[in-house]
Amino acid sequence: MKTILVVDDETDLLESTVDIIKSIDFDVITATNGEEAITKFREKMPDLVLMDIKMPKKDGFDAFFKIKELNPNAKIILITGKLVDEEKLKKAKAITLILVVQKPYSPEFLKELVIRYS
Repeated sequence: MKTILVVDDETDLLESTVDIIKSIDFDVITATNGEEAITKFREKMPDLVLMDIKMPKKDGFDAFFKIKELNPNAKIILITGKLVDEEKLKKAKAITLILVVQKPYSPEFLKELVIRYS
């Protein structure tokens, strides 16, 4: 069974995302900040990472770059509710960021992303 790492500091959104992904029979692990995401990634090597950009301790971009150092083939989708740092976005795309998803998104869209990219 494939494993998805979901990273978000908003508890309600994290829980609803986990429920949606579990409903299509994927294992899910979670983290609530970028530092925790890096640790969980290193421990579990998930098939896909869905990660919020704006978080405490280490934002999604910084965690993205660190995870890519650990595994250049890591599949990561960043999620945001706000405008993003265009410079960091360009750098991330250059090293295979899959895409940036704007909040809010539908459960159907999330399921499609997970199936397509995991």
